[in-house]
Amino acid sequence: MEKENTAGADGEQARHPPNGGPAASGLQKEEEKQQQPHSDAMEKQNRQQHAGQQRGQGGNQQRQGGSQLYSSRQPQGELPQWPGAQGRGLPQPRGTLGKPGQVSVNYLDVNLDKMPAVAYHYDVKITPERPKKFYRKAFEQYRVEHLGGAIAAFDGRASCYSVVKLKCSSQGQEVKVTDRHGRILNYTLELKETEDLEVDLNSLRSYMKDKIYDKPMRALQCLEDVLAAPCHNTAIRAGRSFFKRSEPGSAFDLNDGYEALVGLYQTFVLGDRPFVNVDISHKSFPKAMTIIDYLEQNQQHCSCSNCSTVMAGNGEASWCFSQIKGALDDDVTDADIISCVEFNHDGELLATGDKGGRVVIFQRDPASKAANPRRGEYNVYSTFQSHEPEFDYLKSLEIEEKINKIRWLQQKNPVHFLLSTNDKTVKLWKVSERDKSFEGYNTKEENGLIRDPQNVTALRVPSVKQIPLMVEASPRRTFANAHTYHINSISVNSDQETFLSADDLRINLWNLEVVNQSYNIVDIKPTNMEELTEVITAAEFHPTECNVFVYSSSKGTIRLCDMRSAALCDRHSKQFEEPENPTNRSFFSEIISSISDVKLSNSGRYMISRDYLSIKVWDLHMETKPIETYPVHEYLRAKLCSLYENDCIFDKFECCWNGKDSSIMTGSYNNFFRVFDRNSKKDVTLEASRDIIKPKTVLKPRKVCTGGKRKKDEISVDCLDFNKKILNTAWHPEENIIAVAATNNLFIFQDKF
Repeated sequence: MEKENTAGADGEQARHPPNGGPAASGLQKEEEKQQQPHSDAMEKQNRQQHAGQQRGQGGNQQRQGGSQLYSSRQPQGELPQWPGAQGRGLPQPRGTLGKPGQVSVNYLDVNLDKMPAVAYHYDVKITPERPKKFYRKAFEQYRVEHLGGAIAAFDGRASCYSVVKLKCSSQGQEVKVTDRHGRILNYTLELKETEDLEVDLNSLRSYMKDKIYDKPMRALQCLEDVLAAPCHNTAIRAGRSFFKRSEPGSAFDLNDGYEALVGLYQTFVLGDRPFVNVDISHKSFPKAMTIIDYLEQNQQHCSCSNCSTVMAGNGEASWCFSQIKGALDDDVTDADIISCVEFNHDGELLATGDKGGRVVIFQRDPASKAANPRRGEYNVYSTFQSHEPEFDYLKSLEIEEKINKIRWLQQKNPVHFLLSTNDKTVKLWKVSERDKSFEGYNTKEENGLIRDPQNVTALRVPSVKQIPLMVEASPRRTFANAHTYHINSISVNSDQETFLSADDLRINLWNLEVVNQSYNIVDIKPTNMEELTEVITAAEFHPTECNVFVYSSSKGTIRLCDMRSAALCDRHSKQFEEPENPTNRSFFSEIISSISDVKLSNSGRYMISRDYLSIKVWDLHMETKPIETYPVHEYLRAKLCSLYENDCIFDKFECCWNGKDSSIMTGSYNNFFRVFDRNSKKDVTLEASRDIIKPKTVLKPRKVCTGGKRKKDEISVDCLDFNKKILNTAWHPEENIIAVAATNNLFIFQDKF
């Protein structure tokens, strides 16, 4: 691994870099003509003497190239005398001062004196083609059993080299390989001579001697395979590096199931003579462990913010009260009941809609955001009337002003845009700030009236006046007259140019710039309405794929549609449905299996669906059943009859993801809401109560008792208030801040301070 080069005086042979090539060898030959033969001992003695003289004179010259130092035998100040030296880019003398030095290089000399003149190249065909990881074992077995133990180097794919001729067979020979589990694998190997059987290894010796400019690549490849063959038995190969797991200190833990191994890099290099380049290399590999060990280690060492703050201790939640919005009176009007909650894409704004058609927007308090620790506090930013009650004279139906859904558009400038909808009409709203006004118009009075041009006697330059900050909400588009039935969902596409609106039987696609035309992309209305078996309950676009959307139905199915396949997506691409358990079949099965909400994850890989009693997590790659199922209030299964009588069984609960898709949240009765941690599989029941509206109050988990003895902190299922229900929830897209709508109050909670 080490090579010592000392800058010599006259008569010393120059050392050139490994990649010097034929041009460098020309310089070497010119110098060799002037050298006198010396024995090894005399040469070493002269080299030491010349080095000492040069150190005394301070006239040492050194040049550097590749990975070595080398010196010229030419006197100082003189250029080497050979034809075309400067035109061929050869090294020039550098510097006039210095001392002899040495350098350790990672190029090792290769002695080719005992190398045979010819090697033989064979094609190896192995069947079956998989698994390929046992190819080397199969060839080794074949070499011992059918080649008489002849020495041969196999490249692990389809070639082998040998210095003796091997016995080729016209038919394949079978060998047996045993894996680490004791299973026997059968392989058939067939050995054939290549068209050009002989590999001329002498070409490596004559490469520089005969001034051959084309490197002998076949010979190089042969030596590469021969050099690597012994390493495969004890190490793992990655490229041209070999790594050993068994050596202590050779592995470094990288967490998340990976480790870094230290290995040896080696390759054959042909410069002015042959070298082996050796170096240290590092690479990450998955750890060899069982899936159970992997899950245990990653659960134990998980440090993401959601896992560490959502659940703590023995399933107890680390949530505390932050704020409550809305009047605390017991006398609540129907118009004040909150009907939807939605954060914008960065969580700086929070919008709520109520049954009175109003939209209230809250803005994150800058002081609470900058505080340490950060607090989730919001102040009223803007309030406006989005929809008014209407009457359909053709159908003699009253259209409520209730806001069913709110969806934000991604912010592209200081202005915010959002969509709001009631049962029939979708509106696009622009929310902007204004802190300046203009006055001194020529054609308009200060009160806004138009001036008579005859009264304009002088030309005035309008001026800008600073005014208190005003937040204005103005309607930009109104998308109406496209739905016969009540709109239950709207969703903005990832292209931010289109959105969909869904009612009970149809889904329409709109362009944000076109209000008088929409495209019907789903229509499940039968020709005869008596044949109607299901209705659409929710619909949403994929977060990244603009052509994909999903919609759920009252039959408990979720359909994924691709708009590239057809303009009318009545034929779905995928259908997600869990087979019903016959033991749970009852009169209420169809009602409680109806999906009230469906939400795609932020990554776009998963989605959650909420039915009456549970919430399910689906993988978009698996349609047959959900990958996770969480019971929300299973204790109500025994009370379905009474819930049917008071119509509570038809309540539509929403669900939501956290920003990292690691937790989900949904509501329940008695102002309870549930938080499920997907990593730890823990869940907690919390209550949005006015009794805990003291800042920083930690929420205590609640438990429902179904019968028998009731513990101190438990509540009986018979004592639940079904008039208090949490239907709408929202989770901050980046932080652990949640908003929960309980009747006319909006509760804001955050992770523990």
